[in-house]
Amino acid sequence: MKLRSLIKCFLIYSFLSINLVAAQSSGCNQLTVSGSVGWYPLIMKSYYDNGYRGVGYDLAVEIARELKVPLLFKVLPWKRILRQLELGRLDIILGIYKTKPRSIKYLYSPALINNEVKVFVLKEKTFALNSYENLIGMRGDMPNGGSFGDKFDDFSNQHLQLSKIEGKEEKIKRLLRGVSDYFDAMQFLDKERLTQKIVALPFIIASTPVYFAMSRNSACTVQAQKVFALLNRFKKDGTLAEIIKRYDFVNPN
Repeated sequence: MKLRSLIKCFLIYSFLSINLVAAQSSGCNQLTVSGSVGWYPLIMKSYYDNGYRGVGYDLAVEIARELKVPLLFKVLPWKRILRQLELGRLDIILGIYKTKPRSIKYLYSPALINNEVKVFVLKEKTFALNSYENLIGMRGDMPNGGSFGDKFDDFSNQHLQLSKIEGKEEKIKRLLRGVSDYFDAMQFLDKERLTQKIVALPFIIASTPVYFAMSRNSACTVQAQKVFALLNRFKKDGTLAEIIKRYDFVNPN
């Protein structure tokens, strides 16, 4: 009887040890994240402490706390963010649209917020915009590596003259200099202090859910199911709503 108990204890100890080693060998000892800084209200630079804040960033802080790992935020150009997520050098993108090609490369969370995309033009050069067709023949800018959903992407690839530009400020400069006729951007930019000379046209280019995307190849991929379960919990228990409320009427600067 004593021998049987000893064997049972040994087997339980071995099972627990194997699982502990497996968890440690997964290598998820730090959550490395990135995203588009300046995408209000997801990620903004904090000028008070030189850190970051926003709905996406605050959610990442909560996730890292639940996983009991430190959080590392990397500032990178958007195309490099996408590439590093694909290669497994990043664990999570804090804010991304879902497209068919991206769904093959990344693991997607539940939708977190809904984002309206509009066309921004010079105030003295507004025009009637009721459909995508009204943009044909005009010079437009959009984020380098960006996507506004499959419907707009498919149409723009076939019919529109769009330049892929890195950085919001560069798009604004090009519009002010007359290099472009418009740029596509998230409606959240309306809340930022762009310039008195630029306005958003009423037509909504896309109303698109925003997600987190996790790498299929990083050390923390094994935690994807838990991360997405946490995000679902945050949606249901009011955590997400409370975080959104923090930035509802806040100037991003």
